[in-house]
Amino acid sequence: MTEILRKIGRLPLKFGNWYDSKLKSRPIITKMATTCVITGAADLTSQILAKKLRKDQERELHPIYSLKYGLYCGSINAPYMHFYYTHFIDKVIPGVTMKSIWMKVACDQFIFSPIFCHYMLFIIAKLNGMNNKDAAKKMRKNYWHTQLMAWKVWPIACFINYCFMPVRYRVFFLNMVGFFWAIIFCFKNSNPGNYEENNIDRDEADAIINAP
Repeated sequence: MTEILRKIGRLPLKFGNWYDSKLKSRPIITKMATTCVITGAADLTSQILAKKLRKDQERELHPIYSLKYGLYCGSINAPYMHFYYTHFIDKVIPGVTMKSIWMKVACDQFIFSPIFCHYMLFIIAKLNGMNNKDAAKKMRKNYWHTQLMAWKVWPIACFINYCFMPVRYRVFFLNMVGFFWAIIFCFKNSNPGNYEENNIDRDEADAIINAP
């Protein structure tokens, strides 16, 4: 029994070593798979929590949407973020001083994030079956509210990312922040009145957790 517990206790370390080796040997594929799983799980978890916290038994879950959302984020967003955080930002703004770190955060939040937020709102609307005209209209309608919500969490997350995370773990860290932000988001808005007051919908929530 003791030996079994020891083997179980060593599993997280073994997995961590295996994952780290994959990040080094096949970084893009590994980040694509990780992003797919985490973002899809974040969306489905937020749906389940919203249903339970709001005690809405008639609220339908949409696992197919979560699957599509995860696959899209993994196949498109992950490679983009890999090149941005691994090859672009440190070359454009080199160094690890506080000045350079805050410059990187500013670049993320005032250049990268607005572009990505527009893009995610449009893509999420398309994943929900809207045509280009309606998707663009919803994107314009929801942009500023979504962006302001994103700025409540992502600046500090990006600061921590640049200060403490090894380069190969930056995308993984942001994925995990997005996952837990989705959970916090559900708890904050578990009362239906909060959704009405803040004019929040699921599309905005998905864009927020993917707009660093």
